[in-house]
Amino acid sequence: MRVLPTTYWLRGPLALLALASVIMVLRAPDERTPWWGITQSFLDVHVYRWGAEAVRSGTPLYEGLLWGPNARFFAEMPFTYPPFSALLFQPLPLLSEPLMMAGWTALTLGLLYLVIRMSFRALDYAPDTVTRQVSLCLALISLSLEPVRTTVWLGQINIILLALVLADHLLSRIGPDHRFSRWRHIAGIGSGLAAGIKLTPAFFWAHWVVTGRWRLALVSVATFLATVAVGFLAIPSDAARYWSGTVFESGC
Repeated sequence: MRVLPTTYWLRGPLALLALASVIMVLRAPDERTPWWGITQSFLDVHVYRWGAEAVRSGTPLYEGLLWGPNARFFAEMPFTYPPFSALLFQPLPLLSEPLMMAGWTALTLGLLYLVIRMSFRALDYAPDTVTRQVSLCLALISLSLEPVRTTVWLGQINIILLALVLADHLLSRIGPDHRFSRWRHIAGIGSGLAAGIKLTPAFFWAHWVVTGRWRLALVSVATFLATVAVGFLAIPSDAARYWSGTVFESGC
């Protein structure tokens, strides 16, 4: 098993970069930087909330634009995710908007750290104190990288999906003597759920087929089909509308 260097010449500069990154993304935006920071938007998580509210009220998900009852600062937006996602987002309307945004940010940041930890594990690095400290520094540094910053700023679901797919990858590599070996048989469920929430993780099916991990691909596809079935059972009209046409409307 590989280990990271224990010298502070590694962790010291990383800690300074992490501090600088946090200062950069938390500084108060002014009139010259209206789109900076990570706390000024949360548009996407509001779309998830509005989709959940539409299901609760019986409003069609895919026929027109959605507008939340308290959405004073956002434009109307289309809900373009599979029906299963609107069911999964049902807890969001139960929270106040400030609590929803704070909780979503905390979940995203926690999973960002976990994803980096899992990446080190996938590279066979020991889960020791140095790895944990470096992972935390890298998570904070990545906040100032535009793809990550925008994900947090908009309240997007990308890092949650990444965590689900990466968990499948790690589970599929567990050996028979590993303490978590009994969980190997569920590898594929995470990425199947991810594809049921947002279709793009389905691209990993091709990767797993090409690399010969047939069981992982089959479990993932079966899980995804289960999410489709749940959508038809819970909101049949919305599911029929989505899978018969909306799914192909790339301009939404």
